[in-house]
Amino acid sequence: MKANSYKNLKVQFKGGEEIILKNELAKGAFANVYSTTDPQCVAKISNLAYEPSKASFQNEWRYFESLCPHAHIITFWGAQEVPEIDVGVLLLENCPKGSLVDIMKLTPKQ
Repeated sequence: MKANSYKNLKVQFKGGEEIILKNELAKGAFANVYSTTDPQCVAKISNLAYEPSKASFQNEWRYFESLCPHAHIITFWGAQEVPEIDVGVLLLENCPKGSLVDIMKLTPKQ
C-alpha cells in the first residue's frame, strides 16, 4: 500500500460508530496502521484483494473476538470489511508509547 493511501477514509462500524482515518503511523507486511479521529483508537488496514493479507486479517479478527478483556492486552473495539475498496479494518486501542519492543528499547537495562 502506498503511504497514506487511506487518509480521510470514513469507516462505519456495525455498532454505529464512525471513524475517519488520519495519518499513517506504521506499515507492515500485511497491514498499515492509521491514527483516527478518536485519539484512543487506531485502525489497522488490510488489503483484502491480496489473499495472504486477507487471511491474516480474518485470523486476527477471529483471535481478537475470542479474547477476554485483560489489562495487558490491547483493547479490540471491532472490525469491518469495506468491500467497495477491498480493505479490512481492525479498530484497536492506541498505544502511544509504541510496541512492547519499542518500550523495551527505551527502558534502561539493569
